[in-house]
Amino acid sequence: MEHVPWPGFPAFAGDYTACFHTLLDFVDGCLARCREETVPATDVDRKFEGVVRQLGGERAELEEFYGKLRGDVRLPVGPCHGDLTLGNVLFGEGGRVALLDFLPSFVETPLNDIAKLRQDSFHGWTLHAGGAADERAGRAAAQLDWLVLGRFAHKPFYRHYPLWQFLNLARVLPYARAGEVDFIMGEIRRLVWAPSLSRPAAVRHASQAYARSGC
Repeated sequence: MEHVPWPGFPAFAGDYTACFHTLLDFVDGCLARCREETVPATDVDRKFEGVVRQLGGERAELEEFYGKLRGDVRLPVGPCHGDLTLGNVLFGEGGRVALLDFLPSFVETPLNDIAKLRQDSFHGWTLHAGGAADERAGRAAAQLDWLVLGRFAHKPFYRHYPLWQFLNLARVLPYARAGEVDFIMGEIRRLVWAPSLSRPAAVRHASQAYARSGC
């Protein structure tokens, strides 16, 4: 039997575009099977407390940031991957992808997957952690970010993205090395204080451009 390798990101040498659409189709398929639910702020509080109790010097700053984002959230609740970083995707020709390491979440929502994708496409975590920030990979990540925004940023639940991404990035901190902690805290500060691609005008522009593109 012929062995056909399925490389990960950024080793894949083929066309990422079709593969990215397959990933986003997966998220769309999960959304179609969801129901809208309100997640109380107290439930989110417990998740946040579970993260910061393991931290030292970063805790006070994270508590300040969380206070700015805290609130009840209205989300699509249902199936999701749970850890849809590019590090958990293998890429094949013709838009084929293989998903690895599904992960349970404190709230099962496709917003987890959107946050995980943008953890890489906007915040650059997989490239930073892997030390593989080459130009081609950077362009591919930027393309994915544009596609994610165009596909999902106009949806009502996306207004909770800053909170969800904050929790997503913060949960990595207890396991991060010193240089990685500095990187993650820098991305959290950017998310809270200068969320340029979370602002309505930027989101609307990306969504309209995506629609015009026919992608």
